Formats: sequence, structure tokens, C-alpha cells
Amino acid sequence: MNFISTRKIILFSFLAAILMTGCSTEDAATEPQSQTGQEEKGNPSDQISDKNQPDDEGSRTEEQAGQKDESSSGNQTTEGDKNSQEENPKEEDHAENGSETDHTLTKEQAAKILQDYKNTFMVDTSSEGTVEKYQTKEELLSHYQSIMSEELAQGYVDDFFKMENGKLKMVATEPPVWLNPDQEYKVNEQDHTTYHVIQSKSSQLRGDREYTFELEYEKDHWMVADVSSEKSGKLTKKQAEQLVKQHLGDEISESMSVEYDHMEQNQFVIHVYEQIDKGGESHIATYGWYEVNPETEEVTSLFDDGQEDSAQIKEKAQKVLDAILNDDMSTLASFVHPDKGLLISPYVNINGEDVVFQKQDIDNLYENEKIYTWGYQDGSGKPMKSTPQEYFQRYQEFSEVDQVIVDDLKQRGNVKMNIKEYFPNSHVVEFYKKGTKENANMDWSSLYIVFHKNNEGEWKAVALVSGQWTI
Repeated sequence: MNFISTRKIILFSFLAAILMTGCSTEDAATEPQSQTGQEEKGNPSDQISDKNQPDDEGSRTEEQAGQKDESSSGNQTTEGDKNSQEENPKEEDHAENGSETDHTLTKEQAAKILQDYKNTFMVDTSSEGTVEKYQTKEELLSHYQSIMSEELAQGYVDDFFKMENGKLKMVATEPPVWLNPDQEYKVNEQDHTTYHVIQSKSSQLRGDREYTFELEYEKDHWMVADVSSEKSGKLTKKQAEQLVKQHLGDEISESMSVEYDHMEQNQFVIHVYEQIDKGGESHIATYGWYEVNPETEEVTSLFDDGQEDSAQIKEKAQKVLDAILNDDMSTLASFVHPDKGLLISPYVNINGEDVVFQKQDIDNLYENEKIYTWGYQDGSGKPMKSTPQEYFQRYQEFSEVDQVIVDDLKQRGNVKMNIKEYFPNSHVVEFYKKGTKENANMDWSSLYIVFHKNNEGEWKAVALVSGQWTI
């Protein structure tokens, strides 16, 4: 072997030794990691003993564990995570889909919900008002509950629909109030599933009011839970009339009149009546009297369910007049109010100086020779003095009349009438005689018989009031 060959062999051996040493060093560096990973997975007792290793070794193990947790987080779930997912499955779904758990509503979304609510209410009907798609109230209720609460839907079905001859019909009345998206409105969040949509409106029927539409998220969609309002202006007479019309709905016909009559204890008093023309004779048939509270807008009937209708009151008034025409004071006494007695007024403006006879005085009234001052003559101002029998002779002219009118007081002369103010919640029957052409119709006259309830709920006569032309 020559020297050059020997040098080559030594050089290659040295390089091989270096390479072997490098590989051994690299293996030694990776060996503890592999062994540590195997120990953590396979031997709990070794894991416990690892706690006694130096801090740098423990830190390295924690880093390796963190790397392992990170790599497996997409496929593994801890026990706590599993429990959280089981308790809140919807929150997990919302998180995955990127949706919001508080169901935030924008103004445009709220308006869209309320437009759907309006469209749901407006069912198709025939020209006679028959609902075309739904045959029963139950079917309609189910339809409404797709976007309304059960309470609101039931109220609409009861208020706006009726069954007639086996058919479901819409009642001809004012519809509910709708949101007008073209006018200003507010959307206020109450909680993450409840919003209030608020809008102010003004109408002849309802006046100035602020309406609140309550929207709630239920059964995976938004619903109209309630609609309420508060008065923001002063109620007018015309609005009070409209409220009575709405209250009565289809109970009143087109021929009936709904008119403001007077104020009583800060309440609007509304008269509902019908003009009856029969055989050349005309009279007013009263359907009812109603109070309207200007604060709450509540409508209340002044007559209970046991009230006597206008025909019965008219008949009773005729019996009172017949007793007077026949000088039958005993019969007249049976119709007089036991507590209020019978007031006698020569004019339609009643005052505290008018003569009042108690029920027990009526039976022997014509035997009473006392001279009473009944009032003062129009124009001259002279006192009207006479006995009761003499004064009652003025009623004889009403043996024949042109009209008998129930509960429809008209201001005929220039003396201000205050019968209803003096006797609130009363029935008034007018026996009216027209004036003659010879006297330019100024010689008209009326006798008003006023009735008021006693403690037993019976209508009794409380006043005889005369009406005529005055200067």
C-alpha cells in the first residue's frame, strides 16, 4: 500500500466517524421527546413521577402537551364542552352559522313583520262579507296565530267576525290600527326577544293616540303579541260618537242616528235612536243612551239589560197623560217616583223654585185649594198663580198631538232647555203639537213627561214640563 492510498483511507474513515457522530447526536436530541410522549400516553405512574423532574423538563412537557391539544382540538371535545353543547344546542348552532342569539331587529325588519301581520288579518271576502277561504272561527283563529299571539288573535276573531246562517262573515266596522312605515316610528328593544314599535297617529275616530305594537320572538319566528294605545290629545264630541258606533258595531243599522246629547259628570252622553214614520205620524225610537269616558274612552250603556225600551216608556207616558186628562189623580199617583216626587215646571228651563208634589200628595191633589205660584208669565213677568186643579187644565190641549217623541230633545224655542242636566240618566217623552199657519207656526206647544228609576229599578214619573214659544 502506498502513502497516498493510506491517506485517502484515513480521510474517509474520519469523515465517516464525523457523520456517525452527527446522526447519533440528532437521535439523542429527538429520543427524549418520543419517549416522553409514549410515557404520558401509556403509564400513569410515570406521569406522576414526571412531576419530580426539573422545571425545564416540566416546561418542555407542558409545551408538547399544548401542541398536541392544539393539533387535536378539531376532532376532540372535553367533557365540559360536551355538557355545554348538550345544554345549549341552539347557541352552538348560532355560533357555527354566525347568527345572533339576541335576534336584533332593525326598523325595516320590524315594519316587514307588521306588514305581514296586516296582510294576514285582511282575508278575502265576498260582496256580502262572507269569508272565502275559512269556514269557521276556529280555522280563522289558527290562521291568525301564525303571526299573532293567541290572545290577540282570539280578540280579532271575536270582534271582527261572526257566524251567520252557517257562514263566517266579517263585521262591518273599523279595522285594527296598522303601522304606517312612511311616517315616523320608533323601535325600542325591551329584551333580546321583545321589541316595541311605537307610532303616533291622529284620526277622527280615535283622536290623537300613541300606539305600541309588541313584537316577541317565539317558536323560531317573530309574532305580534299585543297592540295597545294611550291618548295623547283631548277627545271631541264627534270622536265620542264614533267610539259608540264602533262599540255597537253591526247592532245598529244605517237608519239609526248616533248623536252627542250633553256632558254629565265629565262624561259624554250619546243618544242612539231611530226616526220612525208611520201613517203620517212620526216619532223617535230610542235604541239606547251611552256614556263615553274622555280619559279611558270606555263606552258604557246607561241602561242595564233589564231596561224598558222606548216603546214601553212611550206606553207608560201615555198612561200618565190619560190619567191627567181624566182627572184621575189616584192613577197618576201610582206612576209618581216615591222619593223624588213630581216636579211641575211651566218652562223647559227647570229651576229650584218649581213646585214639587210628593207621591202621597198626588192622590188628593184636586182637593188641595192652596194657591201656588207656578212661575212667571213670559213677557209681562206676572206671577202664574192658581190651585193645582186649575193649573192642570193646561194639559187638556194634549188630548190630540202631532208627534210623540221619546228621548230626542230639541231646542224649539228661545228658552234654554236643561231637562237632561236637571234629571240625568232619565227618559223623556215629548207630546208635541205643531203650530198653526195662521200664527206662523209659533203657537206650538209640548208636554214633556220625565221618568227616572226608583230603588227597585222601575221607571217612575218625576216631572211634568211645559214647552211653548216665548218672547
